[in-house]
Amino acid sequence: MEALWSKKRATVAEVREQLPPPRPSYNSVQTRLNILADKGLARRDEHGRAIIYRPAVERERVVSSAVKQLVSRFFDTGSMLALRVIDEEKMTDSELAQLEAAIVKKTRTRS
Repeated sequence: MEALWSKKRATVAEVREQLPPPRPSYNSVQTRLNILADKGLARRDEHGRAIIYRPAVERERVVSSAVKQLVSRFFDTGSMLALRVIDEEKMTDSELAQLEAAIVKKTRTRS
């Protein structure tokens, strides 16, 4: 999906080219893109003999859904996930400042 989101539309070969080495086979990429299309996450457009794939959903929507699934499977609350990420990940001063600002904003809107 990242390749489709970044390019907006791409052939199998273009998606494959964006993947890091070792790249999967052309057929593997095509199969994955067809699965994404079957699930409604990508769209297939036929242009002559070429098939162009494009994202059918916005990245933010997919990320939001993935985070909700992650929380529901492994954590009691979203804040427990956030605490785990803070504990496990190395963060820059900028990232920590963003987290602090988000906490302050959340605290203000809760009151």
